[in-house]
This record gives sequence, structure tokens and C-alpha cells, in this order.
Amino acid sequence: MQRRIFACGFVFGLSAALPAAAADFCAHDAFELQAALTASQANDEDDTILILTGDYPLSAGLLFSSTEAHSLDLFGSIDDCAVPHPDLGGAGTVLDGQHQQRPLGIANPNGAVRIVGLRFAGGFADGSGAGLFASAKDIIVSANWFYGNHGTGDGKMDSG
Repeated sequence: MQRRIFACGFVFGLSAALPAAAADFCAHDAFELQAALTASQANDEDDTILILTGDYPLSAGLLFSSTEAHSLDLFGSIDDCAVPHPDLGGAGTVLDGQHQQRPLGIANPNGAVRIVGLRFAGGFADGSGAGLFASAKDIIVSANWFYGNHGTGDGKMDSG
């Protein structure tokens, strides 16, 4: 009987030490993208959000804010979520602030953020970071385009 208790305790100890599984999302429109960002904020997992190719006119800026020590990966220019490889030469995924708001704001001070294959257009911010404002422990912004963004502060994109 003691062996069974030991075995159960050992198995439980191993499962508690394993890292949390990653959560994957696929966004087809701005509503689904914000829903994925919101779900990712407090799910205690590393998260990957695939964003299908297309124009995403935003009536409000997309927001992510988390204090968890987990990563957030955003991949745009995805033609098919079943084949998650960005098509960086194609039409792309355009997050359009419509000259009214910042398309994307991210705060992840205890985790990492990676943003790949997005186009930030028509962003506006009263301050800096008109196209993108990102603050995280580690940030990678790669293969993105920024155009037509206007901020009254230090720039069109801000990260820190």
C-alpha cells in the first residue's frame, strides 16, 4: 500500500513540475483577435495567436495586458491556420486604426512578446506608439510594416 501512495505522489510531483501547455488561437476578424488576446491574458499558458490575411479595420484598438510570466506570439499574414507559416510576400494582415486609435497595445512585463507579419496602418495616439505600443520583458518585432501612423509623441511605433 505504501508503494502505491509513493507512486501517486511521485506522478503528481512530476506533473506539477511540467511547464504549462501552450494555447493556440486562430483569428478571422478583429472581434476574434480581441477575444484571443483577452483569453490569453490570464490563462497561465504561453500563447500563440495566428491572424489570417486580410484587412482588420478597428473601431477600437486591440489590447493585451498581463502580469503572467508567459509568452505571447502574434503571427499575421497567415493564409490557413492549419498551415501556420506567414506569407510575408502576400497581401498581409493589416491592423487599421482608421486614424482614430492605436491598432495594438501590449503590456506583458513578466513575459515575452513576439510580433511577426503584421501591417500597422492608420494608427493615432496622443503620445508615442501610434502604430504599436509594446512593453514586455523581451520583445521581438520582425517582418512588420508601419505606415500612415501619427503620434503626438516620440514616434509611430514604441517598445520598451
